[in-house]
Amino acid sequence: MTMLPTSLVSSRRFLLAGLLVLATATAVGGQSLLDSAPNPITKTWAFDIDPDRKVPQHNFGASLRLRYVDFQNVIALGAEPDPHRRFFRVRTRLWGERWFTQGWRLFAQINDESRSYLKCDDCESELDEIIFENLFFEFTNQKGNPLGLRVGRQDLFYGDGFVICDGTPLDGSRTSYVNGVLLTTAIPSWSFDLFAAWNREEDEWLPRINNRYTTLLEYDEFVGGLYVRGFNPEARPKPYTIDYYYIFKQEETSERHASINTFGTRFVLALGPADISGELAYQGGKAPESRFVIASPDLAGSQDISAHGGQAKVVLRSLGGLPLRLDAGYVHLSGDDPLTRNKFEGWNPVMGRWPKWSELYIYTLAMAADVQPMGQGVAYWQNFKAPHIGVAVSPYPDITFEARHMWMRADTSVPFDPRVSPETEAERPKDRGNLLTVKVSWRANLALPVTGHILYERFDPGGYYDSGMETAHFLRFELSTSL
Repeated sequence: MTMLPTSLVSSRRFLLAGLLVLATATAVGGQSLLDSAPNPITKTWAFDIDPDRKVPQHNFGASLRLRYVDFQNVIALGAEPDPHRRFFRVRTRLWGERWFTQGWRLFAQINDESRSYLKCDDCESELDEIIFENLFFEFTNQKGNPLGLRVGRQDLFYGDGFVICDGTPLDGSRTSYVNGVLLTTAIPSWSFDLFAAWNREEDEWLPRINNRYTTLLEYDEFVGGLYVRGFNPEARPKPYTIDYYYIFKQEETSERHASINTFGTRFVLALGPADISGELAYQGGKAPESRFVIASPDLAGSQDISAHGGQAKVVLRSLGGLPLRLDAGYVHLSGDDPLTRNKFEGWNPVMGRWPKWSELYIYTLAMAADVQPMGQGVAYWQNFKAPHIGVAVSPYPDITFEARHMWMRADTSVPFDPRVSPETEAERPKDRGNLLTVKVSWRANLALPVTGHILYERFDPGGYYDSGMETAHFLRFELSTSL
């Protein structure tokens, strides 16, 4: 049986329950729109509403991003094959929108990215596929309590992207879209978002001009969720936001199937010059049979999921009026214990597979694909613990220097080779290594506004990896502009 009927049944039930919640929320709210909470996506209380907008109206724009990337040993930490790569990435975007009325619009954006390799033995420079990055209809109700509906290819982002950010992790930073539906509304001090997304292993939903078989995921995916955000800018003693969410996810390949339920909460509290934030989530559901079944028949059959993830951070925005920012935090993503029978404890990043902590380390994570239930690769964050500290200084308004250090560890000792019985392999150390990140960012208003940065990362692998692993380096230079 294919995934589609199961996904449709599950998503219909989920959407029906969510619509009832949103309908109730809209009915009980009697105050004006301006008293409502900001929408988590747009940072406003609804979609883009401008009472002075003349309709019908159309707008157009474009952007250009140039990147030079140089990395060494980032994929296999020096083990063969691990090529040294240097290349340029040039991404262009063209977008347009049409406002039919104050509340209805159509938005479209096309995207092209080409790569030119300067050093890579098995890479070819080529024009990549030209795609629709966004294509959606949007409706916004301007009377009573706000109501927004967005249908089509769109971007979703919640909180700081811990669970919802990127629907296409295997095409890198080129796009982050999902194919889906978003319904949003609000009452005073609360907003409610109900969303459903269908992400495919290969793009089958909108026409592509060339290179039609680019892989976007290792599996077909359905994600549906309800995200509730509370906001009170006038709270005493200090302003705060608090979020609650439930997300259902299905991952499907020809041989494997997983269903994951994620329950979580997030808060941000302002205390004078400091911002304190935290997020905690629990996951349950069903995962495919263990990849260690080849070593132990006792591991045959599906597994019950019991995983958790969280993060905490403190940011000091200024010290004595100096243009200085300090931060300290901790990340914890559970890992699977291969000794537990028919139980999988590894964190599933939902749609949070993007380089939120490191541009370098997302590639190194792919080495653990053989011990993950679906064979996931790049940027599949799990079995990860990392305290970190950082500093940022802006000696001039348009220039910022940043540095961060992460002490990276594993939550559990997982053998990399699923053919080896977990009971017989010597316990692997949990020290993943140390990661240093340095970044210089700037912006300038020339004929067009220009922004840019130089990013350098260095990772020194620890005992978690095999002996003989080498230090990894990642360097990126970027310039971008838009009109």
